[in-house]
Amino acid sequence: MFDPLFPDATRRRPFPLLLVAGILLFLLLLILLVRIPNCRSDTYPALPEIKTTEPPPARLHPDLHTPVRPPLDQFPRDAKRPAKRETECADPINLDSFSAARDLVYVDDPRVWWESDHDEADRDIEDDHSMHAAMELPFRRLVNLAARQCPEFQLRVQECYRPAGIHSAKSLHCEGRALDLTFGRDNEPLPPAQRNDAYEKLAILCWQAGFDWVYYENSRGTGPHIHVSVRRDAPRLQPPPDGLPLPSMTSGHPNPGISVPVPQPDGTETASNRHE
Repeated sequence: MFDPLFPDATRRRPFPLLLVAGILLFLLLLILLVRIPNCRSDTYPALPEIKTTEPPPARLHPDLHTPVRPPLDQFPRDAKRPAKRETECADPINLDSFSAARDLVYVDDPRVWWESDHDEADRDIEDDHSMHAAMELPFRRLVNLAARQCPEFQLRVQECYRPAGIHSAKSLHCEGRALDLTFGRDNEPLPPAQRNDAYEKLAILCWQAGFDWVYYENSRGTGPHIHVSVRRDAPRLQPPPDGLPLPSMTSGHPNPGISVPVPQPDGTETASNRHE
């Protein structure tokens, strides 16, 4: 009924209806919010299983062209890197745990001059291609570094594995874990006046190649040379599968080097003792 004292009363009556509608809407939203987290997971289709791929296998042949250490500013005669005794860096000899047939590999590379290839057979029976498997990786890296950074010189292997003879009984040459190296030119040694600078470059390259101990030895008996050695547990270059040859080490040579077992001094496995 219209009340003249309150002319707007009739327009206020819809307010309770709006309030009730709002409450009902709020309750409906609240119910929806409560039910959604509690929905059973089986009401949704299962997601496909995501399969993770295994990481790629380790590289069979590591980088043999890049130095593993920065260059040194100098490497004078009689210097050692690290500046410690050889046995502190490259392990002392242990012939009880050494097996020539198991631990040695045969390495060849036409870019290298090998002294044993030029020895008279009736005077010297050494084979400078025979070296401990732990020596192969830094040696091959050195060959590549020398060919690229010092192409005017020829890397020369003067001494490697020698089970007996001119070295002391404690020499790592008896396990093939030491190398005596020089630089030459055209299959000839360098003149004495050129050796100091050239051998210093060679010593720095040996350090960059990753040998565990490098010594610029100035021996009166054998003359100046670079003596390098490695630990017996140093990383080894893994052989290719199925007896395949190692991949090319340089574009100039399709197959400049292989690795095959070295025979024991008693002559077993002599079929592997050959130049390829």
